[in-house]
Amino acid sequence: MSIKGLRLYLVIMAITCGLIGCGKSDSGSPSADSSTPGTSPPAAAAADATAGTMNKLSQYGASEYCSLAATSDGTLHAIYTDQPDPYKGRYLYYRSSKDGGATWSDPKNLSDDETATPAAYCPVLVAGDGKVYAIWKYLECNNLDAAGGGGSGELVYRVLDGGAWSSIVRLCDKHHGVVSYFAAVAPDGKVNLVYSQGNLDVDWLPMGAVGQQCANLIRQAVLNGPTPQIRDLITPKPIPTRAQVDAAHAAGHDIPFEDQYAKADGLWDLRGYIDSAGVAHFIADHQEPYPNPDSIGAWITYYDGKQLHKLHEYAKGDHETNYSTPWTLLLDSHGKEHVIRIPFKAEKQVVRDYPVVNGTLGDPVDIVGPDKPSGSISTWQACALPNGGMSVAASVSQKGGWAPDDLELLISTSNGDGKWSKPVSVTHNSNAGTGMSKGAITTSTTYYPKFAEVTGVRGGVSLIMVNTAHGVVGVNNSAVTGSGQVVTGMSSYSSDSPWVFYTKVQ
Repeated sequence: MSIKGLRLYLVIMAITCGLIGCGKSDSGSPSADSSTPGTSPPAAAAADATAGTMNKLSQYGASEYCSLAATSDGTLHAIYTDQPDPYKGRYLYYRSSKDGGATWSDPKNLSDDETATPAAYCPVLVAGDGKVYAIWKYLECNNLDAAGGGGSGELVYRVLDGGAWSSIVRLCDKHHGVVSYFAAVAPDGKVNLVYSQGNLDVDWLPMGAVGQQCANLIRQAVLNGPTPQIRDLITPKPIPTRAQVDAAHAAGHDIPFEDQYAKADGLWDLRGYIDSAGVAHFIADHQEPYPNPDSIGAWITYYDGKQLHKLHEYAKGDHETNYSTPWTLLLDSHGKEHVIRIPFKAEKQVVRDYPVVNGTLGDPVDIVGPDKPSGSISTWQACALPNGGMSVAASVSQKGGWAPDDLELLISTSNGDGKWSKPVSVTHNSNAGTGMSKGAITTSTTYYPKFAEVTGVRGGVSLIMVNTAHGVVGVNNSAVTGSGQVVTGMSSYSSDSPWVFYTKVQ
């Protein structure tokens, strides 16, 4: 950027902050830390009489993921990604609250290992013994990824025990990166991780070189403080060493070329649960192994604790992209399995609950969506709640279209049998938009929710979410032509500030 361009950018940003409130706490939604800079959206729309206002947790306005859990004493534990400046990677921060979210501890950076490697999707879970586990994946800056997994990285965690955080525990190295994973608390109270990574027989290139198609090793880690217990669930065919290849050639029986390399039959978008015996059950995306020029088939595969089965097969060339919002497998309070998904070619976009019946998808129940087919859902997450409860949070637009300005976060909960509560809004974004003109400057601000997670807290439900303030500034420019005619034009600049908020819903 030129010096002139930089000066203009700084002027625009200064005007933007002055008009839409950067560096201020919105009096309509008090921040838990009033000294923290940033723009807060308005108070949450009350779901019932006990719902609270939005409390802002993040500091820099560059968040992507967040997660929330509670210990038995009611202490809230929140983690979220944030970025102090655009020239550094996203870090993972931790804050806690002992008074129901009214006030929070100072942010603690959990992921800073002095490499600036970005932290990605980041669940936090509480084990039965009260230990708190913060889990994330390190990604190279140019490695695309999402909550379901897509790019490989280092899967790591830290554990909070007795008021102190452990050092970072790494479950893989940079040459055998993890692509996808899910975390769950088993009925015995132990935190489990189930993840897919590249074949350990192959000395892979540095982190990021392993795509989802090659993540064909599935492992389960039981987290016991900083000493995880790891076992393989699905192991790929061994890859011969160079010495073995040469020896086979010398003996006159060459090893087939395709058997000398890792087979591209990986699994990604893993989501599932752990049963009472400590056995993992999950669903995942899978695609026809490459190379096969006559087939581009893809399907959702289901692991029943022993082996894989096809649960849903897409039509050729019709594979849905589920990285950000993967299909989710949950177990309800009655011991029944449910798959939560959006059928993108249905009459309208709606999150649906499909009971799993004898290894197949049963008749679905609509959970949350727009009122009309013209509406849309930009993102959604399904979460397990205590005692077999389930929740769905969805960012819904009634208008739809390419860039809707009426997105609201709706949530619904269930205790099983396909019965879901009426969706309620926990945001008030549609009434929070602002617009004004001041001389040659015109501004507008709209809000839209992104990633969100629902958790159970002492019989109630709380929420952590990323809510983005989208600001647009227009500058009217005028000039005089050689003939003396005055002409005008407008230059516009926009910026997104994703902030993390906590609210008690019920």
